[in-house]
Amino acid sequence: LKETDDSFVKANIALGFIGRRVNVHLACDILYDFLEEKNKIMWEGFLNPLFQTVGPSMVRHIPQIPSYPHVVDQLTRLNLLNLLAILRYDKALSALKTFLSNPIWGVIGSAAITLLEEGDSETLDLIKELLTDSNENVRLQSALAVALLGGDPKATEVLQQTYPLVGRDKKMHILEAIGHIGAGESIPFLLEIFDEPFQT
Repeated sequence: LKETDDSFVKANIALGFIGRRVNVHLACDILYDFLEEKNKIMWEGFLNPLFQTVGPSMVRHIPQIPSYPHVVDQLTRLNLLNLLAILRYDKALSALKTFLSNPIWGVIGSAAITLLEEGDSETLDLIKELLTDSNENVRLQSALAVALLGGDPKATEVLQQTYPLVGRDKKMHILEAIGHIGAGESIPFLLEIFDEPFQT
Protein backbone atom coordinates (compact mmCIF):
# COMPACT_ATOMS: atom_id res chain seq x y z
CA LEU A 1 0.00 0.00 0.00
CA LYS A 2 2.86 2.39 0.79
CA GLU A 3 4.87 1.51 -2.33
CA THR A 4 2.28 1.53 -5.12
CA ASP A 5 0.88 4.52 -6.98
CA ASP A 6 -1.74 2.37 -8.72
CA SER A 7 -5.17 3.55 -7.54
CA PHE A 8 -6.80 0.20 -8.41
CA VAL A 9 -4.28 -1.76 -6.33
CA LYS A 10 -4.87 0.61 -3.43
CA ALA A 11 -8.67 0.32 -3.75
CA ASN A 12 -8.57 -3.47 -3.70
CA ILE A 13 -6.24 -3.50 -0.69
CA ALA A 14 -8.71 -1.14 1.02
CA LEU A 15 -11.57 -3.54 0.26
CA GLY A 16 -9.51 -6.34 1.77
CA PHE A 17 -8.87 -4.28 4.90
CA ILE A 18 -12.60 -3.58 5.25
CA GLY A 19 -13.44 -7.27 4.79
CA ARG A 20 -11.11 -8.13 7.67
CA ARG A 21 -12.05 -4.99 9.68
CA VAL A 22 -8.42 -3.85 9.75
CA ASN A 23 -7.42 -0.18 9.34
CA VAL A 24 -11.04 0.58 8.40
CA HIS A 25 -10.76 4.38 8.52
CA LEU A 26 -7.63 4.32 6.34
CA ALA A 27 -9.42 1.96 3.93
CA CYS A 28 -12.39 4.35 3.74
CA ASP A 29 -10.03 7.27 3.01
CA ILE A 30 -8.52 5.25 0.16
CA LEU A 31 -11.94 4.40 -1.32
CA TYR A 32 -13.08 8.01 -0.96
CA ASP A 33 -10.03 9.14 -2.96
CA PHE A 34 -10.58 6.31 -5.45
CA LEU A 35 -14.06 7.62 -6.26
CA GLU A 36 -12.27 10.55 -7.94
CA GLU A 37 -10.88 8.08 -10.51
CA LYS A 38 -11.51 9.60 -13.95
CA ASN A 39 -11.60 6.32 -15.89
CA LYS A 40 -14.69 4.12 -15.83
CA ILE A 41 -14.59 1.25 -13.34
CA MET A 42 -16.31 -2.13 -12.92
CA TRP A 43 -16.39 -5.21 -10.71
CA GLU A 44 -14.48 -8.10 -12.22
CA GLY A 45 -13.91 -11.73 -11.28
CA PHE A 46 -11.80 -12.95 -14.17
CA LEU A 47 -8.81 -14.07 -12.12
CA ASN A 48 -10.85 -15.79 -9.42
CA PRO A 49 -14.62 -16.27 -9.70
CA LEU A 50 -14.92 -16.67 -5.91
CA PHE A 51 -14.43 -12.96 -5.24
CA GLN A 52 -14.61 -9.70 -7.13
CA THR A 53 -12.07 -6.95 -7.50
CA VAL A 54 -12.59 -3.43 -8.78
CA GLY A 55 -10.79 -2.70 -12.03
CA PRO A 56 -10.79 -0.55 -15.16
CA SER A 57 -14.00 -0.95 -17.13
CA MET A 58 -13.97 -3.20 -20.18
CA VAL A 59 -17.73 -2.89 -20.76
CA ARG A 60 -18.87 -2.17 -24.30
CA HIS A 61 -21.98 -0.44 -25.53
CA ILE A 62 -25.03 -2.62 -26.09
CA PRO A 63 -28.06 -1.46 -28.05
CA GLN A 64 -30.64 -2.56 -25.45
CA ILE A 65 -29.35 -0.25 -22.66
CA PRO A 66 -28.44 3.39 -23.43
CA SER A 67 -25.09 4.49 -21.98
CA TYR A 68 -24.44 0.97 -20.68
CA PRO A 69 -20.72 1.46 -19.87
CA HIS A 70 -21.61 4.57 -17.90
CA VAL A 71 -24.40 2.75 -16.02
CA VAL A 72 -21.99 -0.05 -15.01
CA ASP A 73 -19.42 2.53 -13.90
CA GLN A 74 -21.99 4.40 -11.81
CA LEU A 75 -23.39 1.24 -10.22
CA THR A 76 -19.86 0.21 -9.23
CA ARG A 77 -19.24 3.62 -7.68
CA LEU A 78 -22.58 3.45 -5.86
CA ASN A 79 -21.63 0.08 -4.40
CA LEU A 80 -18.46 1.66 -3.02
CA LEU A 81 -20.50 4.61 -1.70
CA ASN A 82 -22.91 2.20 -0.04
CA LEU A 83 -19.97 0.55 1.70
CA LEU A 84 -18.80 3.94 3.03
CA ALA A 85 -22.34 4.65 4.26
CA ILE A 86 -22.61 1.29 6.04
CA LEU A 87 -19.28 1.97 7.76
CA ARG A 88 -20.57 5.44 8.78
CA TYR A 89 -17.59 7.10 7.14
CA ASP A 90 -17.65 10.83 7.90
CA LYS A 91 -17.23 11.89 4.24
CA ALA A 92 -19.86 9.52 2.81
CA LEU A 93 -22.45 12.31 2.42
CA SER A 94 -19.95 14.50 0.58
CA ALA A 95 -19.09 11.63 -1.79
CA LEU A 96 -22.77 10.92 -2.45
CA LYS A 97 -23.45 14.59 -3.17
CA THR A 98 -20.64 14.63 -5.75
CA PHE A 99 -22.10 11.48 -7.29
CA LEU A 100 -25.62 12.92 -7.58
CA SER A 101 -24.37 16.16 -9.14
CA ASN A 102 -23.06 14.20 -12.13
CA PRO A 103 -24.03 16.00 -15.36
CA ILE A 104 -25.29 12.82 -17.05
CA TRP A 105 -28.78 13.19 -15.62
CA GLY A 106 -31.11 10.22 -15.45
CA VAL A 107 -28.39 7.57 -15.60
CA ILE A 108 -27.35 8.54 -12.08
CA GLY A 109 -30.92 8.44 -10.79
CA SER A 110 -31.43 4.99 -12.32
CA ALA A 111 -28.20 3.75 -10.78
CA ALA A 112 -29.16 5.16 -7.37
CA ILE A 113 -32.58 3.51 -7.51
CA THR A 114 -31.04 0.14 -8.45
CA LEU A 115 -28.63 0.30 -5.53
CA LEU A 116 -31.30 1.44 -3.08
CA GLU A 117 -33.53 -1.48 -4.05
CA GLU A 118 -30.73 -3.91 -3.21
CA GLY A 119 -28.70 -1.87 -0.77
CA ASP A 120 -28.64 -0.66 2.77
CA SER A 121 -30.91 1.79 4.62
CA GLU A 122 -27.85 3.90 5.46
CA THR A 123 -27.61 4.94 1.80
CA LEU A 124 -31.31 5.83 1.65
CA ASP A 125 -30.88 8.00 4.75
CA LEU A 126 -27.96 9.80 3.10
CA ILE A 127 -29.95 10.40 -0.08
CA LYS A 128 -32.86 11.79 1.97
CA GLU A 129 -30.46 14.26 3.58
CA LEU A 130 -29.68 15.62 0.10
CA LEU A 131 -33.33 16.58 -0.54
CA THR A 132 -32.46 20.00 0.91
CA ASP A 133 -29.14 20.46 -0.89
CA SER A 134 -28.40 23.82 -2.52
CA ASN A 135 -27.61 22.16 -5.88
CA GLU A 136 -30.83 21.80 -7.91
CA ASN A 137 -29.58 18.73 -9.80
CA VAL A 138 -28.60 16.96 -6.56
CA ARG A 139 -32.01 17.75 -5.03
CA LEU A 140 -33.89 16.52 -8.09
CA GLN A 141 -31.97 13.27 -8.52
CA SER A 142 -32.20 12.43 -4.83
CA ALA A 143 -35.96 13.23 -4.88
CA LEU A 144 -36.51 10.93 -7.87
CA ALA A 145 -34.61 8.09 -6.21
CA VAL A 146 -36.55 8.48 -2.94
CA ALA A 147 -39.90 8.89 -4.74
CA LEU A 148 -39.55 5.75 -6.82
CA LEU A 149 -38.85 3.70 -3.70
CA GLY A 150 -42.12 4.36 -1.93
CA GLY A 151 -42.08 8.08 -1.49
CA ASP A 152 -41.44 10.70 1.11
CA PRO A 153 -43.38 13.98 1.57
CA LYS A 154 -40.15 15.96 1.21
CA ALA A 155 -39.48 14.28 -2.15
CA THR A 156 -42.94 15.31 -3.42
CA GLU A 157 -42.30 18.89 -2.38
CA VAL A 158 -38.92 18.99 -4.14
CA LEU A 159 -40.38 17.46 -7.31
CA GLN A 160 -43.25 19.96 -7.48
CA GLN A 161 -40.98 22.94 -6.83
CA THR A 162 -38.48 21.80 -9.47
CA TYR A 163 -41.06 21.02 -12.18
CA PRO A 164 -41.41 24.55 -13.66
CA LEU A 165 -37.62 25.01 -13.79
CA VAL A 166 -36.66 22.02 -15.98
CA GLY A 167 -37.00 20.83 -19.57
CA ARG A 168 -39.59 18.48 -21.04
CA ASP A 169 -37.70 15.20 -20.45
CA LYS A 170 -37.12 15.95 -16.79
CA LYS A 171 -40.74 17.01 -16.41
CA MET A 172 -41.85 13.59 -17.63
CA HIS A 173 -39.65 11.89 -15.02
CA ILE A 174 -40.96 14.20 -12.30
CA LEU A 175 -44.61 13.49 -13.16
CA GLU A 176 -43.93 9.75 -13.21
CA ALA A 177 -42.30 9.95 -9.78
CA ILE A 178 -45.16 12.02 -8.32
CA GLY A 179 -47.64 9.49 -9.68
CA HIS A 180 -45.59 6.67 -8.17
CA ILE A 181 -45.78 8.28 -4.72
CA GLY A 182 -49.55 8.62 -5.07
CA ALA A 183 -49.98 11.34 -2.43
CA GLY A 184 -53.40 12.99 -2.35
CA GLU A 185 -51.72 16.35 -1.70
CA SER A 186 -50.35 16.24 -5.27
CA ILE A 187 -53.79 16.21 -6.93
CA PRO A 188 -54.16 20.04 -7.18
CA PHE A 189 -50.66 20.26 -8.68
CA LEU A 190 -51.41 17.51 -11.20
CA LEU A 191 -54.70 19.16 -12.18
CA GLU A 192 -52.80 22.38 -12.91
CA ILE A 193 -50.47 20.43 -15.19
CA PHE A 194 -53.46 19.40 -17.34
CA ASP A 195 -53.80 23.06 -18.32
CA GLU A 196 -50.35 23.08 -19.93
CA PRO A 197 -50.44 23.06 -23.75
CA PHE A 198 -48.39 19.87 -24.08
CA GLN A 199 -50.34 16.81 -25.14
CA THR A 200 -47.82 14.19 -23.99
